[in-house]
Amino acid sequence: MTSYAEMSPDERAFVEHLFTAAELMRALNETGQIGTGHIGFSRLHAYVAEGRPVQDPAIDAALQRDPKLAATCDALVRNLAPYAAPVAAAAADTKPLTQRFGNGWRLNLLEVRNAPDQRWVVIRFEREDVAPPRALYAGTVRHALPAMTDGQVQFRIGVDSRLAQAISDAATELFLL
Repeated sequence: MTSYAEMSPDERAFVEHLFTAAELMRALNETGQIGTGHIGFSRLHAYVAEGRPVQDPAIDAALQRDPKLAATCDALVRNLAPYAAPVAAAAADTKPLTQRFGNGWRLNLLEVRNAPDQRWVVIRFEREDVAPPRALYAGTVRHALPAMTDGQVQFRIGVDSRLAQAISDAATELFLL
């Protein structure tokens, strides 16, 4: 089977239109109408592959309510992400994880001294000349990343945020794209 990355521009356009048509037909069969919240494959692919610097609330909401769209997004992320951290080995205790490792990179979740309800996310790369990732995917959670400086990316998140919970969960795979 040919991967999406190996397709010609015409083949990609065809696949995107075919996927959009199939999704429209599915929505029509399930609900009797095509809702205005439909997310086409080309829009989803652009959101994943281009690593848009801001969140897209419409796509985020659609991913939460549509398991098929979430599965398609997961497949895109898995096929396109150059950096991945697999499910962490099961630990004897159930403490949340504060470190995750991938091939050539490490993620640390650190306490913010003056803000106990926040955490620093620090992603360090073994080499500084890597292509800077634009987004972190932790399960179904996507977070647009700030610019990389000196081989690392860092930002703050709330301790109770979906992202903090996903990073801390040993059963969640992480992807940088």
